[in-house]
Amino acid sequence: MARRGDGPTFGVMDTGTIIAIGVLACLGWAVPTVLMRLLPDSLRGLAIALLIAVPVLSLAGGGFFFWTYADKVGLAGVANRGAAMHFWHLGVRAALIWGPVLALTALGLGTGIERRRGERMAARDPD
Repeated sequence: MARRGDGPTFGVMDTGTIIAIGVLACLGWAVPTVLMRLLPDSLRGLAIALLIAVPVLSLAGGGFFFWTYADKVGLAGVANRGAAMHFWHLGVRAALIWGPVLALTALGLGTGIERRRGERMAARDPD
């Protein structure tokens, strides 16, 4: 049961958890999309974007767990030896949230890359 001042809860999740899930899902879309604007419009660029996005999202997930735990037990309770690795592991487990979004984003970006490639090839080849 929630204590007074903890905010509303929904089953076993409080609002902080729900916000973290939403933010991680949005980051699963935003990080590779933004990276693709900075990298070459190719499948190689997409692979590089995904290789960068996975650790960034893992660290973001770990950061959300750190923030949640530090909010509940205080900074001194979570800032001990081995805590960084623990929160990073939790961030990797959060891939259950951002992983499917990242996969769908990668498929959409890859489809767009191939469509634009086909359009460029069609423009070069007069029938």
